[in-house]
Amino acid sequence: MGDELRAQRERAGLKGTELAELLGWSPGTVAHLEAGSRGTSEAQIAYYLGICGTDPATFRRVLDLHGEKNRDCLVRTHEPGLPDELRTLIRHESTATTIYNYESILLPGLLQTAAYAQTLITQSADLRPEEVGVRVRTRMIRQQMLRRPNAPDYVFYVYEPSLRTVVGDRRVMEDQLMHLVLTANWRNVSIRVIPHNAPVSTSLRGQFMMMDYESHRSVTYVENEVASLFADSPEIVATHRLSLERFDQIALDEEESRSLLTTLAGDYGEPRGADDAGEPDLA
Repeated sequence: MGDELRAQRERAGLKGTELAELLGWSPGTVAHLEAGSRGTSEAQIAYYLGICGTDPATFRRVLDLHGEKNRDCLVRTHEPGLPDELRTLIRHESTATTIYNYESILLPGLLQTAAYAQTLITQSADLRPEEVGVRVRTRMIRQQMLRRPNAPDYVFYVYEPSLRTVVGDRRVMEDQLMHLVLTANWRNVSIRVIPHNAPVSTSLRGQFMMMDYESHRSVTYVENEVASLFADSPEIVATHRLSLERFDQIALDEEESRSLLTTLAGDYGEPRGADDAGEPDLA
């Protein structure tokens, strides 16, 4: 909600001190609202938005967010185009200090090449071609955060079966694996592979992202086919942090992971005759 309020102020071309003067509030009160702090009233939010000249649709959406903010989780159903849950995720990622990401079947979106993402989104979503293009371009834009100044630290735990799951064809997978090898050398990115023969654990199910912040509680993000969940409940965050501790114990270290990624990339690149879509021969 705080991000939405700040966006409305900036859209109105106002500095925080200028808006505070128009509202008759202290700058600290404006900062309090824009931090999404609990304890703010609906009347304050409405007054803030009114001074900013917010359009009716956005006005209602932000008030709905205000009604949800005192809960420890936020659920967003998936929509066509650039859905609300994706905008929310981008805002969370852009302000995090550290981002942890675990995937079991597919590769993390922040690590996907355009070809991998295009194939995956086309095959897994009932979207029009132009909507697929929007999703792919947005995923590539999200990845720019990895290379920006003062970027968050990223720790990716990738379950080995996701590296063996062929998305597209062998060329797509070879390029994808080489992209992982290169990205693993960036100073703020750690890619750790969890081997397929690691001890079985319920932590290996599904996927999730955890984002840590300097000024507020950590947030866990979980996604499925129909909805996304953002949660800052201490209990939910603690459960996923235990999973991260488990992954740290069983995953290959960074050097071992880079070595495996390089081997897999080479195996995907080997000629396989007419069959170009099979798994690499890792015997």
